[in-house]
Amino acid sequence: SKNLKLLKQEKIRFVWHLAANLAFNQNLKDSKRFKANVVGTQNVVEIANKWDAVLCHCSTAYVCGNSKIFSEESLDKGQVFRNGYEQTKFLGEKVVREKAKVPFVIFRPSLVIDKPTPGKASNCTFGYYRYVFMFYLFRQWLFKSLTRGRFSKLFLNALGTRLDKDGKTIIMPALLLPFPKNIAVNMVPIDYVINTFIKVALNKSAYYKTYNLTNPKPRTFVYMMKILIEDLSIKKAKYVGVSPYVFNQLFKLLYFVVVPWRGYIKSALSYLPYITTSPVFVRKNVNLYNSPPKPLSKDYLNKINNEAITKIFPKIKF
Repeated sequence: SKNLKLLKQEKIRFVWHLAANLAFNQNLKDSKRFKANVVGTQNVVEIANKWDAVLCHCSTAYVCGNSKIFSEESLDKGQVFRNGYEQTKFLGEKVVREKAKVPFVIFRPSLVIDKPTPGKASNCTFGYYRYVFMFYLFRQWLFKSLTRGRFSKLFLNALGTRLDKDGKTIIMPALLLPFPKNIAVNMVPIDYVINTFIKVALNKSAYYKTYNLTNPKPRTFVYMMKILIEDLSIKKAKYVGVSPYVFNQLFKLLYFVVVPWRGYIKSALSYLPYITTSPVFVRKNVNLYNSPPKPLSKDYLNKINNEAITKIFPKIKF
């Protein structure tokens, strides 16, 4: 087109392909996700070839599917994909490797965590906030029941649930929270991802390779869960480790039991593969250009939790 020809005259050095359709619930055939993640990648590769520009393509660490160990050199290991998103991103990587006639780099972030913004957190488009919001709704229901409820307050009181003297903290000794035992959730801050993008792209020696932008020391599910419950001012809860299979079934049961929150639970169900498995991502290429991210600190999680809980979620019309 005319615009593409004009852009070519600008001697563009890099083409960044960061767009993707992350929806998990579409059919792979003729879906928007397939068009974005596969056909869209083909179009971007063609543009990079025409402009003779370095192609920087963002894939996902979860092209690993159900693989337990996945290196930067790995791609087709016969893995089983858990959803169409993983499969189409896998196909997108193949397009880059097979069709690019220019230098390219492929980035594979794991779950990206960012500070909450109205768009990301309120629409729950970042996986982490889907879970934070559900626990927030639970906390709001508890508080409403203890302050204005009748039968619900009697029921909760019978279980030992009460408001503390500060009028905000909820004491709930009967609350049993299951978590997937021995599971770590691989999350990386968006600042680390962007910083690594730049460091790798500016090194010609880095071209024609793939980079796992993952956390070598991911936090366990229960570690993050305990911090969240604390930030929601719920005390005395008990945590029960169960097998990932049992956790999956319990979470699916919520969908049928908690009808008012069904839409949010269905959305969160899409992320079950990423919080009930702990694949090991081997990082060798990326370590040459950027040091690994630090484990997510309690202060960092406190900050993003409280930002969402106090400033973003209260504005959502439920």
